[in-house]
Amino acid sequence: MPMKIAFSSWNNRIAPVFDVARQIILMEVESGRVTSKTEAELPIDNPGEKAQRLAWLGVNTLVCGAVSRFMHELISSHGITVIPFIAGDLQEVIRAWEEKRLDETSFAMPGCCTRLRRRSGCMAGSREWGLYICPGCGQERRYKKDIAGMGSVCPKCGSILRKRNE
Repeated sequence: MPMKIAFSSWNNRIAPVFDVARQIILMEVESGRVTSKTEAELPIDNPGEKAQRLAWLGVNTLVCGAVSRFMHELISSHGITVIPFIAGDLQEVIRAWEEKRLDETSFAMPGCCTRLRRRSGCMAGSREWGLYICPGCGQERRYKKDIAGMGSVCPKCGSILRKRNE
């Protein structure tokens, strides 16, 4: 089954902040070989539309620079794996991904805590489990909620989940 990898793009580099990125390079990979490579535009005004566009394009993995916790959650809710806090020349990053060496510190954004990034996208220890309910669709689920106050996103409708007792 083919896999689609998206690389956020700006001036032939990985876009420094995905939340405002307008363009991606989309590669289709089958049996370890790149079968196609295209460019695609992303909406910039609406995070939900941006995540939906990635899902509609069939993206399995997104490689990007900095990404807000909210956007990360929104993209992940569509079943897309996010590899955040990557920096560098776009072609070098793509080559490193193909050669399975993208986790090298030379591709980490300046100032990024690379040890934690490899493990959890620099978000280690900021979440706790609990029973949450979605005010948009009423779905109740055991979910990790961001204790820093940003909230987790419902994968069904995109609303911010609330603790059941709140």
